[in-house]
Amino acid sequence: MNKIEAMHEHFGKKDGFKCGDCCNLLKKRANTTFYKCTVYGCSSSIATDWAKKWIACGMFNIKTPQDKHRALWIKEDIKEPINGQIKIGEEVKE
Repeated sequence: MNKIEAMHEHFGKKDGFKCGDCCNLLKKRANTTFYKCTVYGCSSSIATDWAKKWIACGMFNIKTPQDKHRALWIKEDIKEPINGQIKIGEEVKE
């Protein structure tokens, strides 16, 4: 599951709106221009880079303070099990 899919799963999808129009999208500049979503998380890694063209999530224009670690719990919260993987305490059926 990619970043925007994780956001849609966690917060819902806001059809008809783009991330580029959201108050939570930050424009950053170094040698190039890149974007970060304050809801997803703003680390110095390219792993939290964002695209203006993506369909917005349910947090569209709900001002959210920056947190560089938020992406970890958003993705972890909806992490899908690997095919064939079982959860602890789950009964194995043969």
